[in-house]
Amino acid sequence: MYGGALVICEDELTNDMIKASPVILCGKNITRDRYNKYVRESVLGFHGTLPHMGEKLICRQNNWAIEQDGISLTNGLTGIVVSNPDVSSYDGKSFRFSFVPDIAPSIGFRAILREYSSFNFC
Repeated sequence: MYGGALVICEDELTNDMIKASPVILCGKNITRDRYNKYVRESVLGFHGTLPHMGEKLICRQNNWAIEQDGISLTNGLTGIVVSNPDVSSYDGKSFRFSFVPDIAPSIGFRAILREYSSFNFC
């Protein structure tokens, strides 16, 4: 244990640990991308590249222009997808979905327009 975090080697990580963990930190982006794909598909049962309702997301880029009650979509912000993506107006580049941040569950980012390419789950 290191503070409140369990630090382990990759081969010690189990699916039960994954399900019980709010966040898994990785030392390399390639490891993070590999785990995102594995956890989404094999552990949580999410398929495809778009976020699903109920799925936890972590922002990986700052977007100070998208703000709700003083909270912006910034790197490290975590939360839950509260609507399936709206692809009715999908233009080959972007789609809309709604997201509620963990730090302020009473607010939400509704109908966020995001670039499809920004969702790199693999």
